Amino acid sequence: MRPTFDEHEHRGEWHRRRRGGRMRRGEIRTALLAVLAEEPGHGYEIMQRLEEKSGGAWRPSPGSVYPTLQMLEDEGLVRSAYGQLREGARGIILAARQISHGGDESQVQRAADLVREARKQLYRILAED
Repeated sequence: MRPTFDEHEHRGEWHRRRRGGRMRRGEIRTALLAVLAEEPGHGYEIMQRLEEKSGGAWRPSPGSVYPTLQMLEDEGLVRSAYGQLREGARGIILAARQISHGGDESQVQRAADLVREARKQLYRILAED
């Protein structure tokens, strides 16, 4: 079951909050979960979508969004694909470091070629959009 989000109801609340002060933590959690239920996205995209939903009246700061996203992930309510990518990249760096310290010249060259090709492939993924 997907949570529903009444855009018009929350838009008024967001307008009032902008004039009257900051959103409370529970309201930020609710807003983040609502936009993520509609479509996944990274932090910056989420901030833009929240601003659009509020008619430009509220743009949450990274200082409120990222810690709240981390809290939601710790609670198992959201999953971070970026975290998976970061872990994979960390593993590549560790393997490359081992090759650079213990590999012969041919192994180092092959590893460098592989890393260059991986970088190109990652940029091709971005170019698809």
